Amino acid sequence: MTLPEQRVIRPLGALERLFYRYSEAHPVHFTLAAEFAFEIPAEQLRHALAKVAQRHALLQVRVGEASQDGPIFLHDSQVVGLPLSVSDADPREWPFVAAEELAAPFDRQTAPLARAILLRRRRHSVVLLTLDHTVADGISAALVLRDLILALNGIGLNTLPPPPSQESMLARHCAAVDSGYDDAAESPAQDARMNRVSSVRPFDGVTPHVATASLTENATAQLVSRARAQRSTVHSALVSATARVRRQISRRLHTCSVADQLPVLDRRARELRRLLHVDADRGGC
Repeated sequence: MTLPEQRVIRPLGALERLFYRYSEAHPVHFTLAAEFAFEIPAEQLRHALAKVAQRHALLQVRVGEASQDGPIFLHDSQVVGLPLSVSDADPREWPFVAAEELAAPFDRQTAPLARAILLRRRRHSVVLLTLDHTVADGISAALVLRDLILALNGIGLNTLPPPPSQESMLARHCAAVDSGYDDAAESPAQDARMNRVSSVRPFDGVTPHVATASLTENATAQLVSRARAQRSTVHSALVSATARVRRQISRRLHTCSVADQLPVLDRRARELRRLLHVDADRGGC
């Protein structure tokens, strides 16, 4: 048997290592759903997923342990695409399939650390992309989805170099992006409740409950406007609102303080616009 060729991409960055170590006990992979108003042929999707995997270096890696550098990203030459499963479930039932995905963590010593599921019926398809948080976050997952749509439309994708760690990107860009920004003057005072020891439910492989909600175009615009006014993100606003409602309806949490810890991508708006639009070929996982 021929062993796959592997080469070191780089050591994991600080945030990547945090997710990697934390996930050893509490897996934090996530799933992104994309709905299409037509039926996608499985082979067309498989081909597009291969193009996307070839474009993004961290969709071709596993994590290995190095004696001096700690965990490292290792490129696996046998990865030619993302694993694709075709489900017989009705596309409208995708939340149940997504719940099963969230109950199945990745083996981070086996590449790739991403997978896809296709649900389809006539004139309706849903693609579920599940990624390990060690190699992707919400922004990079959106970029992967964007590239998948481009590939499905037959648009070529350039191969990107392996991305630096988030800490390296911040060190390189934040000086220019944040010029004139005074953190001490504009940041609110630290809430003492955030320093309390929190509890985390151990991962037990139980299938979670996944529910969906749709916002109107007007409600979405209001949410975006309010999030920007609060110097926050739509993701943070949605998670905070969900936590508040959960606290109100849960007898156990009703008298407790609920804190949301959201390690969202720490880029200012101008840097994010540059990544998504101006220099999109430099972005990625």
